[in-house]
Amino acid sequence: MENNTGVGYTFVESGEPKILLVENDVEHARFLVDALREEKIGVTVVDVASMPPDHKMAGYDSIIISNVPAGSMRSHQMQTIARCVTDLGVGLVWVGGENSFGAGAWRNTPIERVSPISCDIKQRRVLPKGALVLIMDAAEVAQGNRWCIEMASEAVSALSSRDEIALMANAAWKVPLGPVGDHNEVLREIRTMQVGDVCDFNGMLREAGNVLKGSDASTKHIILMSDAGPNPSWEISDFLVRQFTKEKRKITVSTVVFKDHFPGTVKAHERAAMKCGGSFYHPQSADELPRIFVKEAAVITRSLIHEEPFVPVRSSSDYSPIMKGFDAVPELGGYVVVTPKPDAEVPLVRKFKDENEKEIQKDPILAHRQEGLGRTVAFMSDAKNRWGTNWVGWPGYKRFWSQAVRWSLRSGPKGSVHTPTIIEISEGKAHVVVEALDDEGKPVNMLSMQARAIRPSAPDDADGIIPVRLTQTGVGRYEGWFPARDTGSYFLHVHYEGKDNKGKAASGDPVSGVVVAYSPEYRELNTNISLLENIAGVTGGRVLEPSDEVFDRNLPVPRSSAPVWDLLMLFAILAFPLDVFVRKVVIDRQQVVSAFTAVAALLPVIGARFEKKLPAVDPAIARLLAKKREVRERLDQPAEEAVPSAIATLRAVQEGKQEEHATAAMSDEQLDTGIAAAEPREPKLKPKRGAPETRKARDDAATPYTQRLLQAKKRALKRRDKE
Repeated sequence: MENNTGVGYTFVESGEPKILLVENDVEHARFLVDALREEKIGVTVVDVASMPPDHKMAGYDSIIISNVPAGSMRSHQMQTIARCVTDLGVGLVWVGGENSFGAGAWRNTPIERVSPISCDIKQRRVLPKGALVLIMDAAEVAQGNRWCIEMASEAVSALSSRDEIALMANAAWKVPLGPVGDHNEVLREIRTMQVGDVCDFNGMLREAGNVLKGSDASTKHIILMSDAGPNPSWEISDFLVRQFTKEKRKITVSTVVFKDHFPGTVKAHERAAMKCGGSFYHPQSADELPRIFVKEAAVITRSLIHEEPFVPVRSSSDYSPIMKGFDAVPELGGYVVVTPKPDAEVPLVRKFKDENEKEIQKDPILAHRQEGLGRTVAFMSDAKNRWGTNWVGWPGYKRFWSQAVRWSLRSGPKGSVHTPTIIEISEGKAHVVVEALDDEGKPVNMLSMQARAIRPSAPDDADGIIPVRLTQTGVGRYEGWFPARDTGSYFLHVHYEGKDNKGKAASGDPVSGVVVAYSPEYRELNTNISLLENIAGVTGGRVLEPSDEVFDRNLPVPRSSAPVWDLLMLFAILAFPLDVFVRKVVIDRQQVVSAFTAVAALLPVIGARFEKKLPAVDPAIARLLAKKREVRERLDQPAEEAVPSAIATLRAVQEGKQEEHATAAMSDEQLDTGIAAAEPREPKLKPKRGAPETRKARDDAATPYTQRLLQAKKRALKRRDKE
């Protein structure tokens, strides 16, 4: 159960400083541990795997990191240590060795950012460089592209600007071999990488080997990340092994298999790494990948190690309380090359002159500075019997390290004021109560007090800091609140200034903390019936009993309405022009047919089909219709023109008797069909204004055209019968 675990925070004040020493080689840490304990400094020695949880880090006065590679420490552990230094005043002593600083791939980590040195070499000097080639093949792994991008970014960040980097993805060079230079530019290219699924193991290694052949780097290394698909070509060829292991070329290969498909190819990757002098990794969790790539990148940064005997000398420009009482120090056998930060004090250096340089150069051996509320120290050689063989037997060894550690300790209170602090969590808020008391237990008032809380697992930026306002609410009592909804450890740093009850100046920076072991919702051990009933009432549901059927279908059918006025308005806008068209425009069917006939005539196929559907017009009907139009035109003439027109009409009738006989010879069905096909639908004729109307004209105008035509047919039939 989530709420079966409880964690508390306890800060014990004692006269002896509490130091945490992190050293993977615990056996060789005995020299430093014995020296500090003889100087009355309490030391707890752990390796990285046994480091205490985050909420206990703030309980130490100083933390020593000795010869630990960056790849063995998790990111949240680095962030916690850095926050303890800057915001809680915990000291940091960083001791060198072959796995420290740039040689241990510590570049661009939270520890490097709070330390007094930079792992990137910025001063003018000639140093050997390394070349690293990354080959990514993990297309069939869930989120494989994301993991490849993160791993490549971790490896590049660990390299110095003068080292060389190349990246192959999807059997193509995403980043050609060249100096890292500006890390941001290379990282931008890596973020756009798309990983493919390539099974030509030997082909990729051969291409990488050819690229490294033209590099003048002293160290050449290949890291291959793969999902190990089932392909026989994963077995490295003997030819490549011979080429990589030549003395002049000396290319090492390390392989990483993540989420493999086929056990046989996993063994092939392991044999390849073994034959080429590299390492083989088969992680079961993606969380292990960042540390693997950082560790492998450290192979390239080994060139930062200077392993020659030398005697460090005091720097004439910097005074240091750490070097108090030492005019000279013994010889050292080696150190890691670093660059001091501009605000760091460098009391101990190695002076040298390169062959191509005329000026004397200085490499820092001891550096320290103030970082936020804490103090940090960096010693670039080791504290054991590899490089410091002459130091471990030196009479000043214990005093030197005692002064270095004591300078880094968290500063204690000044004056006679004690500030026990109580923090309680309630409803997602932390209630802070500080009691200010003097040595006699009497309350101290009118102190200027402020605090800062640090969120759990806060990133290395200002967003993890919560300002806490502490105000005096009673006699010697100061209170404040801050939000505490996230689970984890909250550290609280309190700073106060003022005067004690005797009028003397008093100040201090006490540290406290509180742990939210689980989400506040798990504090409710009983069912909140009232809340459930309110939720059911608001949403229209019901509270179920254990005997009720959960998935029954007796719930009311939900109904919802939606406005439709917008759709109706759109329909009205579209229908309005159509309504106006129907009301105002008169369509003549015959005109439409004529127009369609004219258009169809232009198309051979449609025109031919349309002509077949229309009945043929008889020539006699056509001539009769022509005579009809001619008569109507004469009816519309003025009166003075009526007599000549009438004479002409009589002549035309005489001449058209033969046509009437032809019409009479047509059957009724033929006549009706011809009339329907040929008759134009002309408007009713009216005489012109002012023209006299004859009785015959009025009768003709009042009689339908078809009826008059039938009457003419009957008259013709009667004349034919008489004859």
